[in-house]
Amino acid sequence: MSRIDPKRVARFPHAEADQCVACGLCLPLCPTYRVTKDENDSPRGRIALIRALAKRQLDADDALISYLNRCTLCRACESGCPAAVGFEALMNRARTWLQQEELGPSSVVHTYLLNTLKGGHEQTRRFGQIARAYQRNPLRRALRGSGLLRGTLGQMDQQLPEFSETLEMQRLYPATGNKRGDVAFFHGCLQNQTDTETLSSSVTLLTALGFDVHVPPQQVCCGGLHLHSGKREDALDLGRKNVLAFHEFDAVIGAASGCGAVLKDYGTMLGDHDASGFGSKYCDINSFIAGLDWPDDIELAPLSGLALVHEPCSHRNQLGQTDLVYQLARRIPSLRVEALPENQFCCGGAGTYALTEPDLARQLREPKLQAIAQSRPDYLITTNIGCALHLKAGLGDYDVDTEIVHPMTLLARQLEQARQTQAATCA
Repeated sequence: MSRIDPKRVARFPHAEADQCVACGLCLPLCPTYRVTKDENDSPRGRIALIRALAKRQLDADDALISYLNRCTLCRACESGCPAAVGFEALMNRARTWLQQEELGPSSVVHTYLLNTLKGGHEQTRRFGQIARAYQRNPLRRALRGSGLLRGTLGQMDQQLPEFSETLEMQRLYPATGNKRGDVAFFHGCLQNQTDTETLSSSVTLLTALGFDVHVPPQQVCCGGLHLHSGKREDALDLGRKNVLAFHEFDAVIGAASGCGAVLKDYGTMLGDHDASGFGSKYCDINSFIAGLDWPDDIELAPLSGLALVHEPCSHRNQLGQTDLVYQLARRIPSLRVEALPENQFCCGGAGTYALTEPDLARQLREPKLQAIAQSRPDYLITTNIGCALHLKAGLGDYDVDTEIVHPMTLLARQLEQARQTQAATCA
């Protein structure tokens, strides 16, 4: 039986669903269909469900809603679609509609996280403090050892990333070399709670290459997690705040590809004049730095070992130019850089996917973990914090000593090591 008033279904936007010609070219590109082999878990199947729901040919029962919520929004299907269906936009509208009908994901943890990120920097910082206190409490180890952390509680504990001390960033980091320009830096919400080394490394490289780095304190979460969870109004509110926070800057740089894919699309998402130019001035830090002429005095110390590059869907299918990540990593002398097998498939990180679809998220991650375990690289390079946290959570089950890092982290470490070596030589 339908869980909604069928009279309200007619408001469901489905025009783009009619563009689908049902050719099936999207099926082999879809990560969830690859795992389940269920047509309803494919882009073609989900579009058919949306169309049938909108035309009141199917009820909005638990099964149908589950199929729609299980999409990772990786957008791999869009690259092979001959009809140019905007699948992500269609799914975002579908999930917004489900949320309006109170049919979207209702996990307490998921809801709490989204509300926390919507609350801004101070609320996110307090969340980090609570998480750090829990992780450092001996009671956590006791609960893990007792076996009481089972089911949902056990999954939540396993997925909780290690929280570092909050990085309180300065408003301005002056260029350390000859000044070439000014950029604004987007630091995200959770990254300055869980991966502060990437943020500090990004600033180190930008200033070393001659840029004053401005960090507007009014910036907030990009809104991507809210948009993909169907909370469109919250996403729009966050987007407008960021457009205002960065309005005086001509170049905005970010280090997380997941955030970047959303920021790049602000003009379309917000649909107003103030946001129309935001996408053109946003640049992923890998593309920005790779496009610069590096000064002769910028040297990187050698680093022996193997680094595999994981390509997040947000970078591969939305931002593009993933080749520049390899190009930057290969600037490090002696480092062997190769691609992680099956980069064309989503790892299952997908924002809050590990919270809302934990079983499927683990299945999507498993081939990646097995490839890492087989190659045993010294480093796994990825440009998205969500993927990094998801892969790290699963890698603990394997006997491998692989560090998961952002490319900026490796570059900054080798830059600092070269500087120390040079200083010791001069002394």
